[in-house]
Amino acid sequence: MRSAFAAALLLASACANGGTIPPGDGGSSSSEGSGATTSSSGGGGENGTGAGVASGGAPTSGGGGAMGNGGSANGGATSGGGGMGGSMQGPVCGDGQTEGAEECDDQDTGSGDGCSSTCTIESGFTCAGEPSVCTPVATDQVITVGPGLNLSIPDNGYSGAINSMACATLNVPSVANNTISAVEVEVGAIHGYVGDLVFKLVSPANTVITLVSRPGGTELLDDGSELIFNGGELVASSPITFVTGAATSAEQMGVNTSVICLDNGICDFAPNNGAAAAGNLTTLNGQSAAGAWKFCAGDSAGSDAGSIDKVVLTIAH
Repeated sequence: MRSAFAAALLLASACANGGTIPPGDGGSSSSEGSGATTSSSGGGGENGTGAGVASGGAPTSGGGGAMGNGGSANGGATSGGGGMGGSMQGPVCGDGQTEGAEECDDQDTGSGDGCSSTCTIESGFTCAGEPSVCTPVATDQVITVGPGLNLSIPDNGYSGAINSMACATLNVPSVANNTISAVEVEVGAIHGYVGDLVFKLVSPANTVITLVSRPGGTELLDDGSELIFNGGELVASSPITFVTGAATSAEQMGVNTSVICLDNGICDFAPNNGAAAAGNLTTLNGQSAAGAWKFCAGDSAGSDAGSIDKVVLTIAH
């Protein structure tokens, strides 16, 4: 009875796993399913437990037989091989995402807008965000001619016209942002009688700004015809600067002073046009800085000659 009952259990197990298992004491059996092979062994029992192994397929396990006294069953398990890995794509310049070695990505591949065609930040710009928004950096351009320029000012030659003055040219290169937000002019000059002098600045747009006109007296006309008594002296080693908002008007330059700037430390002057056409340095704001600028000096009386040693043009953007 016992043997017949065990045999029936073994037969039922074998049928459930798609194979046959012959009975035996401590024997072994194997079964083959669809696309997989299982094996089993029993220790001390009538039938062992099958352990399934599948090659290249889905995980399978063999069905165990009925355990006898002192026997053990071990379920088999397998795992299938993984699929082939896909390829990985690196950063794409122009997709609006700043990735990898990209410094910026403004969602296009053009240059000249702050983010170059290779997604690097161009000189004169800052870029932030995704897609990147690039803005010009506010920087100053400083253009200098001299020292040692030695540009002679025609003595007693000023008539009010630019062509009656000695002019130094300052070439300002184009930058990412050419728009002017502020201008100042430093001048190193040699002259023994500042009341004779007129200084003007001419922008590339041909806007003429009178920086100082015959300081120390009141003019009726901007033609050099009147006498102004102001014997303040300019020396190249003590340059003066014309800047918007300075505490001292250029009209006061040299008044009660022997050597301008050197004697009293007042070296910065707010432009004063005198009898010339209205306008100051802020008139230039919004213009393009790029191009040829002129600094011009005229002399309206005889006897005291002079020259321009250096001019420094500073343009803020």
